[in-house]
Amino acid sequence: ASLVILALSVLASTAQATVDAGGVVTTPTPPPPSIGHDENTSTVPLAFGNMQVGTTSATHAVTLTNAGHGPLFYHSAAITGANATNFSIQTDDCIGKALPIGSNCNLYVTFTPSIQLGRSATLILSNGTRTGKSNITQTVLLSGTGVAPSASASPAPVAFGNQQRGTTSASQVVTLTNTGIGPLAFTSATINASNANHANSFAVLSHTCPVVLDAATVVGGTSSCTIDVAFTPVAIGNRMATLNINDAAGTQTVSLSGTSVGPSASVAPSPVAFGNQQRGTTSASQAITLTNTGIGPLSVTSVIIGGAHPVNFARVSNCPAVLDAAAVVGGTSSCTIDVTFTPLVATSRAATLQVNSAAGMQTVALSGTGVAPSASASPAPVAFGN
Repeated sequence: ASLVILALSVLASTAQATVDAGGVVTTPTPPPPSIGHDENTSTVPLAFGNMQVGTTSATHAVTLTNAGHGPLFYHSAAITGANATNFSIQTDDCIGKALPIGSNCNLYVTFTPSIQLGRSATLILSNGTRTGKSNITQTVLLSGTGVAPSASASPAPVAFGNQQRGTTSASQVVTLTNTGIGPLAFTSATINASNANHANSFAVLSHTCPVVLDAATVVGGTSSCTIDVAFTPVAIGNRMATLNINDAAGTQTVSLSGTSVGPSASVAPSPVAFGNQQRGTTSASQAITLTNTGIGPLSVTSVIIGGAHPVNFARVSNCPAVLDAAAVVGGTSSCTIDVTFTPLVATSRAATLQVNSAAGMQTVALSGTGVAPSASASPAPVAFGN
């Protein structure tokens, strides 16, 4: 029998993986390199590029072509080398075949990196050893790099500014984005601080994060989600905490800050002087305005008259139980208190209007002078003459 000269060529795809909305991984196949040989060993590289640790690449096709002058008896394929377990033959359409001249068949290989390092192995294609024939092998150098998942959170930091103690701010939105090349598992979003008063002043109201965020390359997928955070200070002063977003990429931290302020109010005019008023009569009323000057609601507890001579003064309050902040559109942020003076004796009288609210006590000094009734007769004298 005459010696049959065999020639092999390997076509290796190095296209980058893409993923559709259903999670199906596909790889476009550009024209690959090819080599041939006669009764010797030749090599071609197949590079998978970057792949997220623990995820599997798209299948890459290796095409075996009989470019010789007689039938090609294909025997087996195997992956060897230090990192062989990171690569896998998914399908072998060539095994057990005798390829006629000019025909070909495919093997499909994937890459699943186990660690964040470059990985390499060798795919060996062999026609086996037959009597009178040499063992022809073709090697494909496999390579790829394992990369970690990655994510980002923005904006960072988040500053709530001033917020009245005991009231809740408008929520602020923090966006978590999968910046890696593979899926990102989301675990939790929590508030952390070394001081309980600080930690308790912030809260995660809600989030839209699924169990797994898609990579940005997934058409129609979800690669980002939002987390709503609010500030409800429980004590006066500056408050600081951290929003910890836990996922497969680690922990993304966002610094949170806000300042707790107390309620505030003002009264005007102050003082109020009624001047002279005849003993036993009542003056015209004078209006005193209470205004909520804080950034949150103001509860009004009581309006009373105290001081040295409270019985000489009276008040009528038009204030509700709670005054709105000035920023509330259509709200009531001020009210009036009408005060009158009715002196019981003919002398100077003084008292204090006391307005008690969540902002403390606002006071207005009241004063007036009681005078006795007086009269005159004229003309005097009256002369009738003769």
